[in-house]
Amino acid sequence: FAADLYEELCAADMCDGFPVIPPTRERVRAMLRSTDLDPDFPLVDECPPSGAAVTVQCLAANAVMAGCRPEYLPILIAAFQAMADPAYRLFQAAITTHPGGNAIVVSGPLAEQIGIHSGAGCLGPGFRANATIGRAITLTILNVARAIPGKSDLTVFGSSAEFTYCFAESDKANPWTPLHTDLYGPDVTSVTVHKCEGPHNVLGPHGGGPEALLNTIASTAATQGGNNMTHLGQLILLLNPVHARMIADAGWSKQDVKEYLFETARHPVEIVRPQLARAIFPAYFLKLPRVPVMRSPDDVIVVVCGGRGPQSMVAVPWGLASAVSRPVTRKDGTPLRSLKQQARFR
Repeated sequence: FAADLYEELCAADMCDGFPVIPPTRERVRAMLRSTDLDPDFPLVDECPPSGAAVTVQCLAANAVMAGCRPEYLPILIAAFQAMADPAYRLFQAAITTHPGGNAIVVSGPLAEQIGIHSGAGCLGPGFRANATIGRAITLTILNVARAIPGKSDLTVFGSSAEFTYCFAESDKANPWTPLHTDLYGPDVTSVTVHKCEGPHNVLGPHGGGPEALLNTIASTAATQGGNNMTHLGQLILLLNPVHARMIADAGWSKQDVKEYLFETARHPVEIVRPQLARAIFPAYFLKLPRVPVMRSPDDVIVVVCGGRGPQSMVAVPWGLASAVSRPVTRKDGTPLRSLKQQARFR
């Protein structure tokens, strides 16, 4: 049955190319018991190019296909609630020529409880929650929005980031307050979604302190082929715990890191001048010898994750949308703080 369904889904452009778990009624019902939202509740009212609504039940079915466990569903719901924000421009993000994925950054207590990995290898294979949550996002867009590569999706090359792009932020290895605490408080789990390229490796220099490392990161963030040369956007900076600790021990705050990168990740004005007449660039940029690739220091999203080693990473944005965050909540808007609370839905 599973093999036959896989063949049928591939033929109908309803699959990402990998085998799927059959979304039987029993499995979908089990998934839906992890939320108190109605199955027909629309998380996204209209999702072009099909114009169909992304309902909780549609999401649950695709989550089953992707291999998600039921307890992952509230994370997926928060992700689509974020993507429904007009600032995310999902209608265009689903079909852009840009080879970006929907990066899902989960920060807070639920991430560890359900097994979203934040440590060594968190962007690679071997971690079910990371792999299947990111995959469920893509499958839902493919199957509900019908954003089909080569047909209704205009992507030129695509990217491995479009298969799955989900990871958690580390609380324990973080020398600063983590993202969820900055956004909503220490006991609330946040989900941040950002349309961006797969992260670029940054091999940190030996010695030189925070400035040397951040200069290297800035040069990666300001590559001339990046969309942020023409569309100012937010960067995701993935600092490994060793780099984060080195920077913090030198007396730098997370805000210091953001401000330094804003001042340093820039292009010479001669290179950018043809773009400067566009409204996206603030007027004062015209007077600068070096032009930023972001609008302000707040466009740097700092996330501490990964293992020990000399590498950190930076994800360059699509640039035509903003990153959007949402707390993981119950139907009434109160935070979902633990799996024990989730079990009461069943």
